[in-house]
Amino acid sequence: MTTGCSCGCNEVLADLGYVCSANPDGSFRVWSPFCYPGDGERIGVFVKQRGDGWEITDRADTLMHLSSRGMDLSAEDMECVRARLLHVTLEAGGALTCVCDRANRGRSVSRVIAAALTVSHFAFWTQP
Repeated sequence: MTTGCSCGCNEVLADLGYVCSANPDGSFRVWSPFCYPGDGERIGVFVKQRGDGWEITDRADTLMHLSSRGMDLSAEDMECVRARLLHVTLEAGGALTCVCDRANRGRSVSRVIAAALTVSHFAFWTQP
């Protein structure tokens, strides 16, 4: 079937605001079109194969970004956020992480990005 479109999938994804690049460590950096509230910085995740599965993580970028803006979450806040995350773990070191198989990699990227939005909105709206 011919669609008449000469563009490729990467171009379509870029039009939607997603950008992906390879890193020297074998991971991929995926930038989403979504931004942290208040400053417009784009939310990104790292995607790396781990054995037979995949790890999707923000490498603690969300909490570091919030901290740089003076929005530090208390231990109680962290537990509140953990209770609201679905299929994503908020690690002790602050990383939002999801481990998945190949079939769920795209869904897991979306879940970690959504978790980053959840954490950032929580922090934004609970600050004095």
